[in-house]
Amino acid sequence: MDPAHDRCRVIVKRFETNLAALQCVEAIRSYAASHAGRLPQTLAEITEVSVPQDAMIGGPFRYTCTGSTAVLESSLPPGGDEKDRTRYEITVKN
Repeated sequence: MDPAHDRCRVIVKRFETNLAALQCVEAIRSYAASHAGRLPQTLAEITEVSVPQDAMIGGPFRYTCTGSTAVLESSLPPGGDEKDRTRYEITVKN
C-alpha cells in the first residue's frame, strides 16, 4: 500500500476509536448514575449496557480507576504517536 492509503486507514481507525471511547464514557457515566456515583473499578463491571472495544486493537480500552477519577485510553495506531491516542479523564462529583 502507498503511504496515503496507510494514513487514511489510521484516520478511519482513529475516528472509530474516538466514537467507541465516547460510548465507553457514556457507559461509565451510566454505571456511576446507577451505583450511587461510584465509578466501576474495571470496564468488565459494566453489565447494564455494552462497552465497545478499542478499534485500534480490537480489544478493551485501557482503564484505570482511582477513587472518584478514572482514565480511559486507546492504544496507539501502528506507527502512531501520542497525539493519535484517545484519552479521557473522568471525574465523578457527588
